[in-house]
Amino acid sequence: MFGLENIAVEQTIDVLKPGGWAGDLLIWAGARNVLRQHGVAFRQFPSDREALACYHPSRYLYVYGSGGFCRWNCSLLTRLPPIFARYDLVTIMPSSFDTSYEPVARFLAELHGGVTIYARERYSFKQARECCQYPERVCLAHDTAFQFNFLPWIKPLGQGQGTLDDVRGRIAIREKVKSVKDLMQYVNDFATVQTDRAHVAITAAMLRKPTRVYPGAYHKLRGIYEFSLAHMANVEFVA
Repeated sequence: MFGLENIAVEQTIDVLKPGGWAGDLLIWAGARNVLRQHGVAFRQFPSDREALACYHPSRYLYVYGSGGFCRWNCSLLTRLPPIFARYDLVTIMPSSFDTSYEPVARFLAELHGGVTIYARERYSFKQARECCQYPERVCLAHDTAFQFNFLPWIKPLGQGQGTLDDVRGRIAIREKVKSVKDLMQYVNDFATVQTDRAHVAITAAMLRKPTRVYPGAYHKLRGIYEFSLAHMANVEFVA
């Protein structure tokens, strides 16, 4: 998965955390599970500063998945190129890309030939392939949040009370959720969930809660639903 099977056992890779809220913590936790499953040793940089200050970078850089490639969240477009220039081989783990925003399209078009991109849904996959100089290096894979171990958190159906109505920022969830544990406990407090946040939706779905997914500002939510959640009987997309 993600080319990790091709990395020699004695090789240590570098991993960059691109920043984010508790939903991103879930992405990172799932990605670390993948790294451990492949027996890969890794050095994790908590920020750009540490990545740029490293005197002896690995040959390999992995960047945790993100929604940071769209007009509403775009700081990665300028933060990543100086870091990528230090590495022969770079992998962007499953992310979403909105190339209707020209800086995203330009970022993708300027990536060097050692960068492999994973899109987490088909809309981003198609758009990224159309923009990249090396479309053969654009792949499709599920969000690494699905690699998190949800089983210990699943409660019997019917437990929890009421509906978590987290559509269009109705709940200040960032103030309530500071860790993956917080996210699991918070979602488990409710019997049903309706949301336009990708990782609230993924969490609720994987905890087997009846879940209604609403579209967000671009194709990310629809795409994740269609590619990764549509087969689940407890999940519905509300167009």
